[in-house]
Amino acid sequence: MDNSKLDNTVSEQEIKPWYKQGWPWFIISFPLLSVVAGITTYFIAANQPHSMVQDDYFKKGLAINQSIEKSQLAKDKMLIANIKADKENNLITIDLEGNNISAKRLNLFFSHPTQTTKDHAVILENLSSTQFIGELPELSQAYWHIRLADTDDNWHLKARWHYPEAAQLKIDSQQ
Repeated sequence: MDNSKLDNTVSEQEIKPWYKQGWPWFIISFPLLSVVAGITTYFIAANQPHSMVQDDYFKKGLAINQSIEKSQLAKDKMLIANIKADKENNLITIDLEGNNISAKRLNLFFSHPTQTTKDHAVILENLSSTQFIGELPELSQAYWHIRLADTDDNWHLKARWHYPEAAQLKIDSQQ
């Protein structure tokens, strides 16, 4: 082979500097994208803390004993709540059975399992000594955590409710 021909082809092709070629930028792009993604993730995490993380977890742990006492009082009263949701009229009714029921109002709390911004509280007025009624809040489909309590928060009943699939729920303190 003739060396002069080989030299001519190399000299005809202009050798570009490294920064004008594609491969170095392709290789550099991966670490650069990782740095950008890391900085973005940091700012998202710093500016929008997760709602499931509790700062006062120690106080909440101490409150567990009070919650157990409230559940025990509901057991002592042998409370049973039958909850019915009427979506057409936006009403929720509760038939409360048990011993020594003297509440004029009840509080019903709907807690979304993951998003605290969707939580609702409903005040239920009494129709009779065992029937209570209130306005049904706008609830999305979820397994809602339900907590029914008297206005003084002496006792409570808790359950999970898959709403709106189930329009009724029975909470028995004995279970």
